[in-house]
Amino acid sequence: MYSETEYLQYAVASGMIDLATVQAQMEMAERQKYLEGHKIYADKNGKWYTRLEIDGKVKLVKRPTKEAIEKEIIEYEKNLADDPIVQEVFTKFINSKLRFKDISKATYDRYIRDYDRYFKGERIEKIKFKMLTEDDLELFIRETIADKNLTAKAYSHLKTIIRGMLIYAKGKYTNI
Repeated sequence: MYSETEYLQYAVASGMIDLATVQAQMEMAERQKYLEGHKIYADKNGKWYTRLEIDGKVKLVKRPTKEAIEKEIIEYEKNLADDPIVQEVFTKFINSKLRFKDISKATYDRYIRDYDRYFKGERIEKIKFKMLTEDDLELFIRETIADKNLTAKAYSHLKTIIRGMLIYAKGKYTNI
C-alpha cells in the first residue's frame, strides 16, 4: 500500500499534476482571501477606490488600475495580520507556553487572571505591539503600581507577564 505522499509524488513525476498550476491556484485563493470583505469600485474617469483603516481612521484610497488597488489591499491585509495588538501577543504567548507544556494549567489560569487584573480596559492593551515603546511600558508599569497598590509579589506577577510577552515577541514584533 502506498502513502498519500507517494501517490502525489508519482502524479507530479508523471505529469498528471502540474505544480505551476497548483501554485497559481493557491496564490489566487490567498489573494481572494485578502480581498474578501473589501468593496472596490471605479468612478467614471476610470480610477479605482476602496476604503482602508489607516492610523485609526477610515480613508479613501485611490489607484489608477484595479490591479493596483487590489495590490494595495493585499499589502494592507498582510501588514494587519503581522501587526498584532498587545492583547493578541499575550494570547499567542500564553497559549504557546501551555501547548508546549512550559507551564501548567494552573499557571496558565493565573496568568489569565493577572492579565485581566492589570491589562483589561487599559490603553496599553490595544496598542500595536510594533508601536509599543519602552516609555509606554514604563508609564504603564508605574501607573499600575500606583493605581492598584501592588505588593512586591503582585509586581512580580505583572513583570513576569510583560517579560514573557517581550521575549515571545522579540524579533517578530519588537526589538525591546
